[in-house]
Amino acid sequence: MRVDGASMRVDGASMNVDEAIELVRSGKIRCRRELIRMIGFLARGLGVVVNLFNPAGVFVYGRLFDAREGLFDELVTAVGDHALKPSLAACSIVRSRGSKKQGAAAAVIAHLFQGAGPSIQPS
Repeated sequence: MRVDGASMRVDGASMNVDEAIELVRSGKIRCRRELIRMIGFLARGLGVVVNLFNPAGVFVYGRLFDAREGLFDELVTAVGDHALKPSLAACSIVRSRGSKKQGAAAAVIAHLFQGAGPSIQPS
């Protein structure tokens, strides 16, 4: 499987992510090893985020979690191997659902609120 932007190649055939997810769900293609590898990389990255920033919550978005039942739960469990236990205990990892428009609106709102806060001037 090779991924280029929003499309990918599986056994020489080009398809989008939704088509690939449907093939995995139907059992027509098997990519267990690739999904486990993806979970490992994401878990390491999320572990770093939790350790560095100690957030109260992390929202994860991705349609690939629809490929197999319980895939997102496997990710949350795997983050425990890479994050500090106290930081992870205080953090909720939640699967985010939304659209690009909702994400863009959230980014604009966050930018406006950051600009409205107090600024510290050097003396």
